[in-house]
Amino acid sequence: IVSMHYLQADVAQAKAIPALVKLLHSAEEHTLLCALGTLALAVGQQNSANQCEVRECGGFAKVVALLSDEHVAASHRLFEAACELIVCLCSGCADNQLELVKANGTGPLLGLIQYEQYVNVQTSAASAIRAVALDNPITQEVIRHQ
Repeated sequence: IVSMHYLQADVAQAKAIPALVKLLHSAEEHTLLCALGTLALAVGQQNSANQCEVRECGGFAKVVALLSDEHVAASHRLFEAACELIVCLCSGCADNQLELVKANGTGPLLGLIQYEQYVNVQTSAASAIRAVALDNPITQEVIRHQ
């Protein structure tokens, strides 16, 4: 459903986004992985209503916390999924790009670009940084200084 806006609208109308954000607060790796992936699909890219709803539900703080969580480091799949969700949340959404910067998420993302154990993590982190910086001089400047 990542490119189907009518299904994404159905997800929002069903109040699924707050429930998925709540799942991000689970300590179980499998639940976290499922929640990250499902939320990315549900939000989609360039869907400002869904992107903003995740921000309003407090989803950014948890995603940023995951990026620097030492327990998550044991699972490169969680890093990849978190980065993919950031791409969906920030693509074309200046408010979310700024929110990620305010939540200090760019530092951990830049650290993941140097995560040599898994190339997929580096690639996912680079995509996330690109989504945060795209067409946004403020976030570009923050990233440049980091």
